[in-house]
Amino acid sequence: MKRELGIARCGLACCLCAEHINCKGCHAEDCEGKEWCENRHCSIEKGLTHCFACMEQSC
Repeated sequence: MKRELGIARCGLACCLCAEHINCKGCHAEDCEGKEWCENRHCSIEKGLTHCFACMEQSC
């Protein structure tokens, strides 16, 4: 398990994800999903590290 990846922006534990074996995590500049990940785009736009920090209920 890759515990050093921590928690993804969406709130899931990266070490439990089996989707992208070579992923370096959401916070890495070479994130595999940086072009299409809605959670990543939204949280960066709002200046948040994770979605759970957002106070909007419409997301």
